[in-house]
Amino acid sequence: MNIGDFFERLKNWQVAKLNIFEKLSLESKFLIRAFSDIPEEVKEEVLKRYQNYAQEGFKLLFANIDYSKFRDGIDKNKAVETIVWTLENYGNKYMKENMDNEGNIVIDTERILKDIDEYLEILKYGCIRG
Repeated sequence: MNIGDFFERLKNWQVAKLNIFEKLSLESKFLIRAFSDIPEEVKEEVLKRYQNYAQEGFKLLFANIDYSKFRDGIDKNKAVETIVWTLENYGNKYMKENMDNEGNIVIDTERILKDIDEYLEILKYGCIRG
């Protein structure tokens, strides 16, 4: 997979998450609340299991990346981690800023996709050779 495909895959990942969130809004709302207020007695185990599932998902997401177009002198794995953190934190920030009084997230797909495109362009510029 070339680097352009990699960034397209990341965008598709975000779109898929949005689609799931919209189609399963009640379940998504439940998970958001569950993860934002984990009881201390099970917190360690829940986070450990989440990390395991997330790692497996990321293995699939990042399979066959062609790192040859990344800039020389940067740690490719850290660059990928930075990209993922940016997208994940954008999603978390969006959810916090767009929650109504009943705990529902107001989804503005057009705005989200525009923002994701802008973030990915910035990240491409910093990571990819001209």
